[in-house]
Amino acid sequence: MFRKKAQVKPAANIKSSERRKIFKAICDQFGINDETLPSHEGYKILPKDVRTAKIKLHSGENAMLFTGEGGKPIWIRMGASQYVPTLYTLWECPYIAPILLTPRPTILALQNGADLMARGVFDPLPEKAPVGSVVAIATLDSPTVPVAVGIAVVDCSDIREEDTGKAAITVNVIDDTLFASYHGDKKVPKSLDLSIPQEAPQEAPQDESSLNNNGSPALKDRENDNPENIQKVEKDPVEELTEEQLLQLALEQTEAEAAEKASQDMKTQDEQKDKNGQGAQAAVPEEIPEESESLENKLTTKDIDDLLFQALLQVLRKAIDEPLSFPMQASLFLSEHLLRNVRYPHREVNLKNSSWKKAAKFFKAMDKKGLLNCRERNGEVVIQSIAGKDNPEVRDFQVYKVKKTPAGQQQQQQQSQQSSGAKMVATEYWKPRSVAKGLFEDLNLSTSQFYPTETLKNILSQYVTKHQLGSGQNVNVDGVLRAALSVDNKTAALPRPKMLSALQGNCSVSHTITEPGGEEPKKLAKGPIPQITIQTERRGGNKIVTKLWNLEPFHLDPVLMAEELRVACAGSTTVNPLREGSDLQEVMVQGDQKRAITSLLETKGVRPAWIETIDKANKKKKK
Repeated sequence: MFRKKAQVKPAANIKSSERRKIFKAICDQFGINDETLPSHEGYKILPKDVRTAKIKLHSGENAMLFTGEGGKPIWIRMGASQYVPTLYTLWECPYIAPILLTPRPTILALQNGADLMARGVFDPLPEKAPVGSVVAIATLDSPTVPVAVGIAVVDCSDIREEDTGKAAITVNVIDDTLFASYHGDKKVPKSLDLSIPQEAPQEAPQDESSLNNNGSPALKDRENDNPENIQKVEKDPVEELTEEQLLQLALEQTEAEAAEKASQDMKTQDEQKDKNGQGAQAAVPEEIPEESESLENKLTTKDIDDLLFQALLQVLRKAIDEPLSFPMQASLFLSEHLLRNVRYPHREVNLKNSSWKKAAKFFKAMDKKGLLNCRERNGEVVIQSIAGKDNPEVRDFQVYKVKKTPAGQQQQQQQSQQSSGAKMVATEYWKPRSVAKGLFEDLNLSTSQFYPTETLKNILSQYVTKHQLGSGQNVNVDGVLRAALSVDNKTAALPRPKMLSALQGNCSVSHTITEPGGEEPKKLAKGPIPQITIQTERRGGNKIVTKLWNLEPFHLDPVLMAEELRVACAGSTTVNPLREGSDLQEVMVQGDQKRAITSLLETKGVRPAWIETIDKANKKKKK
């Protein structure tokens, strides 16, 4: 059903009263007793903050999509009242729907748009799965983990071996467009508990001393015989608190205990340092407890400097055993290697809070120390090489174990990186075509590999040096260079700056775009680095609208962008396919919103060079 992308309208929040109605309808449809279901399980079925959006499938069918935090698709309403959970919801609440088992190869057919056939259903069958009910589909080797969701078209609890035809219509399957629309955690669980959670009975324990001869609770104080006092006991103020207030009290108690424990740990460490006289080791704290306001001020600028410096030495020491590929952009080196090797995860440990303040100053300072070699090109620092085993400081460095970052703190760090203006990293890679292969073969380099731009420059320099073709601005052209650079026979020498662009003209180009703080995609995208297009145009006379497209290559969801622009621009937004048959979508905003859109894109890490602005609204009319 979601093999192709659906047209999604901007989402809107729903009222709490509407959420309760929907939750009640879901429980009634799936036979869930909401009175015995724990409240936290209820929020797994339907989160507190849920949004709805109208969608139109590629088949022309209309439906309603329910999304949770981060745009995670959680429910689909088919027709007027049938609710279908997505895989993300079933992984949280696998007890909702009965499970049909099928061989793993069948899932490939479902991903290609096929429905589940009766011949593909294996024992054991569910006890109850009538026609029209929602069914989960799992594989025989992982029977508790749904990988597809469908609607039964036959009684799936009574499928026989000789039955033919369809058993269920596929609605959602792993890796389809609905599953891929969520940019959060998509890890498939290994196994799930299919039992229905129940609210544990809360009975106060009673011992024999608290019971009288009749087996009823005995009052310790005779004054409790007073009806007023008994009434006070029965109306315990704790029982009058709401569930949210009780949860808040528990959280406050937990935070107080954690703060007290952290304070005791810090005091113990200080006493231990004074006893052992380890003043020289105070540069890097022995242990940094997890986030708390009282501890953030404990990290001095020198502490942060030392942690970053040690992280760099660790990266260089590891590179002796597992070499890195250079040249590399400094922003990529910082996010992928340096920050991942900081000894202790702490949101205060970043270059902004160090004495260097900026990445460029940090890398230039390390260049002066002889730990790396870097250059600045077009405003971007590029690391050419790093120190190895010849450097005693790197060779003798003792590798330490990096403490894992807690999930909540990792999310805070990512938000901090985005708010501090962290940029995406786009890298172009080049593979030689047939006319340029002779240059690479002369240097014993692979002709089927993609090379980054800086490596392409080094290849040209190595060839010129090897054959002594010139050391100045002009390079003598021999037969191999003439073919690789497409130089005519009349040209005997070529300016060095023009060599790179000439070689790139005889190479096929691909690229990668890495999110701020993310990992570089392993798969290359064909073509040069694309551009996001912002276009203003007139509609119906004086009405101006702004269109925005090509967001997907930059890991930006058009639907989520439309929601943010609706708030930022205080105007209506729509999302439609860019053209018929295209997987790309365009966002349209009312009014001339070029500045607002550009500003929002920059906060998400998009560089101005990747944004193309077209103004069709203010073109002068021909006289």
